[in-house]
Amino acid sequence: MSRSLLYAGVVAFFALFFFAPIGGVYMEALRGVPAGVVLERVRSVLASTRTMRIVGFTTGQAALSAAIAVVAAMPLAYMISHYTFPGKRLAYSLSLIPFVLPSIIVVVCMISFYGKSGLLNSIFGTDFNLVYNFRGIVLAHVFYNFSLAIRIISTAWSSIDRRFREAAESLGERPLGLFVRVTLPLLAPAIVSAFVLIFIYCFLSFGIILVFGGVRFSTIEVAIYQETYVNLDLITAAVYATLQLGLSVGFLALASRAIGRARVARSGSECVLPSLAAASRVGRVFMTAYAVAAVVFVLGPILTMVARALTNADGAFSIEGFRQLLVPGAADRNVEGILRSTIPGVIWRSIAIAAASGTLIFLLAAALALSLRGKRPSSFESFLQLPMAMSFVTVSLGLRFVWGATIAPAALVVLGQFFIGFPLVFRILRTGVDELGDGLVRSAEILGASRWAVLRDVEVPLLRRTLLNGYAYALALPFADLTVVLAAGRGRIATFPVAIYRLIGFRSFDLALALAVIYILICLGLFLVIDATSMQPQRLAVQEPRHDTA
Repeated sequence: MSRSLLYAGVVAFFALFFFAPIGGVYMEALRGVPAGVVLERVRSVLASTRTMRIVGFTTGQAALSAAIAVVAAMPLAYMISHYTFPGKRLAYSLSLIPFVLPSIIVVVCMISFYGKSGLLNSIFGTDFNLVYNFRGIVLAHVFYNFSLAIRIISTAWSSIDRRFREAAESLGERPLGLFVRVTLPLLAPAIVSAFVLIFIYCFLSFGIILVFGGVRFSTIEVAIYQETYVNLDLITAAVYATLQLGLSVGFLALASRAIGRARVARSGSECVLPSLAAASRVGRVFMTAYAVAAVVFVLGPILTMVARALTNADGAFSIEGFRQLLVPGAADRNVEGILRSTIPGVIWRSIAIAAASGTLIFLLAAALALSLRGKRPSSFESFLQLPMAMSFVTVSLGLRFVWGATIAPAALVVLGQFFIGFPLVFRILRTGVDELGDGLVRSAEILGASRWAVLRDVEVPLLRRTLLNGYAYALALPFADLTVVLAAGRGRIATFPVAIYRLIGFRSFDLALALAVIYILICLGLFLVIDATSMQPQRLAVQEPRHDTA
């Protein structure tokens, strides 16, 4: 009964704050337009060569970006899940920073590092253009989503029971055969999950495509924006939005079936990882070289941006931008007037909204993941993934249209950000819970443990790393959100991304870079705390039930 009530509550929540707002946007777009005109416009849009070209490019760049991100993440996921090495926790936390950067900051980072006047061309004396083209789009998407693949795959890899490897090795299996026939099938759910999540994020990409794609490249999301705000053709925009929704739902359904057929196995106990020095010499050389390349790929653009924030126009070291931000009255510009808030207000407001949205996301995702443990993927799970398939601009505007008169802007922002983060966090937790298996849980139940005792003493200790990983993403995604805060918050709420956006709009680029550095430091501190907790040794403590006698 409690499970049925949970599902009914989730469906009602989605109906009120996801489907109703979307319906409100469609009603606004189609108001006063005859049905015949609408049907003819739908037919012409779907049959046009422009639509086919946009769909093909959107799907192709998303698939290529996701594939490169997953393949590139495999060696580092192996290192993290199999070895200890100096700076592991710091590296693990740093890897998440690109994923939670606002798109405008990612653009600045990529241009600073890969642009014609960027650091790479300056070092090598070249003149390559690596950003304002298809290569730049894929490069930025891989940079954005590389850490997502690392975390999902490394979490699953560390959970595989090592007895499978020992049994295969005792039967004479060689390393390549062991990976192909044993490890890879067990990793399949995590690999598919990572690929699909990254694919969907790239499929719905907007800011990166808009800046680096120019007029040559357009995704469905960019086409929706152009038809809505440039051509003022709401009917065509609605057709593209519906097409985007249908394709995304189809991809998610195929992925759910693939995950459901894949095999999973979870180790029942935590083992002590060996040092990287215990690996073979060839392995150490390869992993070290790969780790260095990954560090340059992830940190190079970010550190270049940080360096720009710490230098003045003459290239000398300077913290003037930070001083003008943090010292009242030090700026020669009205910073509070530009931001419509103080800097401490921006910081605490960002943390408070992200904490509210992230906690709501995490609690509901964890409850659903645990309630679905042991069940095969179903249409209900596909239903839960629907927010990933819809434009966040559409959902945010719909929330404002339908609920703006009755719900405060801050609450609307929390509701909108819930749908940004929930699908990803639910997928991470669902995969982790599935890998747990039923053996220990059933054993505890047979011994008479209550549901609460099983959750507290069995499931939470074994799932601690997965739960904290999911909570990190639940906090990070709202923290980086710009779309919902602007669209649903009516511009009244100044968070980090909004403040950076306003500073750039008012040509205060130096202050925007300084604020971006503060944003990165806060994110890094948050993830260091979470990752330090998640990487502590896990201890399972199943208490035997007490038998009371009359």
